[in-house]
Order: sequence, then C-alpha cells, then structure tokens
Amino acid sequence: MKYRLLLLLAFVFVFSACSEDEATERTYKIGMVPWAAYSPLNVADAKGFWSELDLNVEVVSYNSNTDLNAALEAGTIDIALDMIGSWVDLRLQGKPITVLGETDWSDGGDKIIMKSSATVPSLIGSKLGVYLNLLSVKYFVDKFLQANGASLADFIIEEVSNPDDLSAKFIDDTYPIIANYDPAAAKAVASGGVVAATSKDYPGCIPEGFAARTDRLADIPHADLVNIFKGWKKAASWALDGANKTEFYQILKTKTFPNDNLSDGALDTNLAQVRIHTNSEQLTVNQAGGTLDTYFSDILLFAKSHGFPTHTLTKTDILDNSALIEALTP
Repeated sequence: MKYRLLLLLAFVFVFSACSEDEATERTYKIGMVPWAAYSPLNVADAKGFWSELDLNVEVVSYNSNTDLNAALEAGTIDIALDMIGSWVDLRLQGKPITVLGETDWSDGGDKIIMKSSATVPSLIGSKLGVYLNLLSVKYFVDKFLQANGASLADFIIEEVSNPDDLSAKFIDDTYPIIANYDPAAAKAVASGGVVAATSKDYPGCIPEGFAARTDRLADIPHADLVNIFKGWKKAASWALDGANKTEFYQILKTKTFPNDNLSDGALDTNLAQVRIHTNSEQLTVNQAGGTLDTYFSDILLFAKSHGFPTHTLTKTDILDNSALIEALTP
C-alpha cells in the first residue's frame, strides 16, 4: 500500500510539473527606439491588444539604432522595428536578418542640418555626422548631396549613435553638417542650425518595418507571428484615430518619449513628420509590385556602388512578409 501511494504521489508531481511547463507562455521581446512612427508598439502594450490574442509581448526601447541593432544580432530581442535599409545593410554584412514587412515612413522627421553660413560646396571635405552609418541613412544623405552637386565621397562620414549626443556635437561645432532625427534633431535646429532637407523631400527614402534574426524566426510559430502583427495592426489603427488623441498622447509621453518631456505641440510635430501606414496602405505597399519592391531595387543598386560592390542579394533572399500580409488581410 505504501509503495502504491508513493507511485501515485510521484505521478501527481510529474503531471503537475508538466502542466505548469505547458501553461508557461513564451514572452516575445520587440525592440524599438524613441520614434513617433513606432509608438503603436507602446499602444498595443498599454492597451493590452496582444494579451487579447493570448500573447505575452514585452516592448523594449533602446537609446540608439546601433543599440537596437546589436540587441537583435545578439538575440536579446526577437523582433525589431526600424529602418529597412539598416536590415539590408546588416544582411549584406553577413548577418542572418529577415525583413518581415513595411509599416511606415520617415516623412520629415529625419533632417539634414547645417550651420547657417554653410553651403554644401563650402563644406566639401568636412566631417558629416550621422546617427547611423548604414545604408538606411546614407541613402537619404546621398540623395541630398547629389541634389546639391556633391556625394558621400566628398565628406568624412562619422557615426555618433546617440541622437542627443550628435546634436550636441553639432552645437559645439564638431560637425558643421549632420543627419539626425527628431526629437533630438530639434535641439540642433533650436541652436541656430538650418534644416537643409528632410526625408519628406525624398518620399519613401526611409521606409521602416519589422525584422528578425532568421534563425530565431524559425523558432516562432507562424500563428504567433501573425498575432503579433494583428496586435500592431489594431494599435496602428487606434493611434491614427483622432478620437483617441488624449489617451494616445499620454502613452507617447510616458512610453515612447519618457525622457523628453514633450509638449502636446511637440508631439503634434513629431507625429506629422512620420507616416504610419493605415492598414490598407500597409497591405498595398507590402504586396508584390508595391513601393517596398521599388525600395528594395533602389537600395540594393545603391549598395553596389557604396560598400557592397560584389553582392548578389535579391529581395526574395531577405524578405518574408507573409505573416504581416496575412494579419493585414481583412
């Protein structure tokens, strides 16, 4: 009898342990930087949109794009939301990165800022500070320089990964010209800097979207990935609804920009300088023949003349937006 009782207790213990393991849900970590276009991640978290889909998701914010990229490469996070050109650059460097689809554009928030007395010809040979020295930013900067009779080769490109530090180095005259983004870029402008161009001048030059490490992606169930994007879809729609402005601005202040003490007016400006695609726009740009296809063609061609002359990468090698399209499809 005692032996049977021990067997029964052992069975109950093992069964309970297995049940607890099965009940333990995976937590997916999604990385971002403080940027208005990525705020739907904070909305989905704050509003519980992923919880409604039986997902555990943690949104992790990094101070710089460089830190975000490093976290993705290291596997500290599962998915990241940032500039698609950065994901292409990392893949060309041999990093196992898969782009999961486009969500938005920088639409004026990225800025070329110069000293008030400067012209592009007068600055040739100077240092040009950027917040990220990858294809994503260089493509934008080169468009501006080419429009003004110069090129990247005419400048010494230096990265200062923290956007606030980059603006500080513009203010102290370390750099007479920088490429930075708001809200940090506004500090350089407030010091007397002149905005010579923005991403709005070259529509679609900085598309943004999700990416994952290819090997980590294989470990994420397709249904979970679709639901992650369904949470994003609901949050983007909620954020674009003016009826939610008061609550949305509170999320922006406490979650997206917790260290910037931005007024409602400043938030208005930051949101006006990004283009969070509506759900129908996201579906359109991600379909075959959409603007994402055009961007891939252009950025890969640009890469061949700027640091990656022998690459044979194609869109199909790096892009898998099937889960995003499935989530967006009515």
